[in-house]
Amino acid sequence: MAPTLYLIQRSPPCRTVQLVAKHLNLDLIEVVVDMPNKEHLKPEFLKLNPRHTIPTLVDSNGVSVWESRAIARYLCNKYAPNSSLYPSEPAKRALVDQVLDFELGSFEPAIRNTLSAKAFRGVEPNEEQWKQLTLNIQVLDELIARNNGRYVASADHLTIADLSLLANTTVIAYLDYDLTAYPNVKLWYTTMADELPYYRDIHNNTLEVIMTLTLYLSKTSPPCRTILFVAKQLNLEINQIILDTQNKEQLKPEFLKLNPRHSIPTLVDHDNNGLAIWESRAIARYLCNKYAPTSSLYPTEPAKRAIVDQVLDFELGLSQVIRTTLMAKALTGVEPSDDRSKALDSNLQVLDKLISRNNGRYVASADHLTIADLSLLANTMIVSYVDYDLSAYPNVQEWHQRLTDELPYYRHIRDNTFEALKQKIANSKSQK
Repeated sequence: MAPTLYLIQRSPPCRTVQLVAKHLNLDLIEVVVDMPNKEHLKPEFLKLNPRHTIPTLVDSNGVSVWESRAIARYLCNKYAPNSSLYPSEPAKRALVDQVLDFELGSFEPAIRNTLSAKAFRGVEPNEEQWKQLTLNIQVLDELIARNNGRYVASADHLTIADLSLLANTTVIAYLDYDLTAYPNVKLWYTTMADELPYYRDIHNNTLEVIMTLTLYLSKTSPPCRTILFVAKQLNLEINQIILDTQNKEQLKPEFLKLNPRHSIPTLVDHDNNGLAIWESRAIARYLCNKYAPTSSLYPTEPAKRAIVDQVLDFELGLSQVIRTTLMAKALTGVEPSDDRSKALDSNLQVLDKLISRNNGRYVASADHLTIADLSLLANTMIVSYVDYDLSAYPNVQEWHQRLTDELPYYRHIRDNTFEALKQKIANSKSQK
């Protein structure tokens, strides 16, 4: 049985293992780990890797190995002990280990704190971080120069040090980073990309799943849930960054550059010059307009689109009422005032009529789901948490239950929301 590799496709360390396995003609069973939904924290994964990191390799003999460079060494030692990819001669092996340690301790952090941070988290590196990147690329350039401009740890053959560094420099190609000042690195990278028959496939697969979209969010926020729903419905992969709003992360200078209103959700589209968009309904419209322009989720026909916009604007008011009634009750245990309760009843009656006019199916169309449904669904999720009685609003009750059952992603997002909400309430009580 082939070894099993637990991975995510956009991870440089995971690419290292994929490159090594391909070079050794070793088949791997690849299992993609859903880290945003904390699959790596499940008990069964923690048994394999108490540090809950990826990549993690489980061999057919039950041996579990984590840390990409350890996995690379293990694969060579077990499956190709005589390969020059990881030489057995002590001095040659030491040179490979030396470069791997340089990459782990210096080069990889420099890449992560600059190019990766800017591309995938929207964070502008400071002057010292850019300086460290320059110094590390200079060192790499010198290492290659000493090996006749061919490899990083040997003058005459490829090693796992080349493959590990190659995996980490993919982001340089993704960002079209200028390597003119580092001619040996530039030639080495181009040569590797051209000569290794498996590199392009792994590289292209990586670029396909590299997150072009980053969403700053809170798990308890209904507007953030709206974007998660829309992304799932459109089959869009989004890099999720959870902001600790209680500790004012949304007020940090780097976030204020993205959103001067310092609100969540905030979306950054790295494929559109780092465009930052805030307000959930604006984000939902943008995702449809750019990534699914012909989708009925946000119809292109003006009259149909106007109905969706109309309901979204109504829902903005409803969300404020829900926040001061059901959400307030969930967080504080305090019953809403009579005026607030009447406002909630009035808004739910309107919603009930909207659904009734659409044959009891949807909120802005008689025959298909729209972003108005998803936004309202995100905001009415709280009715389940507080066990609010919807029997006086039969169309709302039926609509809510049907979408709960029909949307394959709903329950998972709901369960994560409720777990986070329980933790938020517990933390609030402990601080009193």
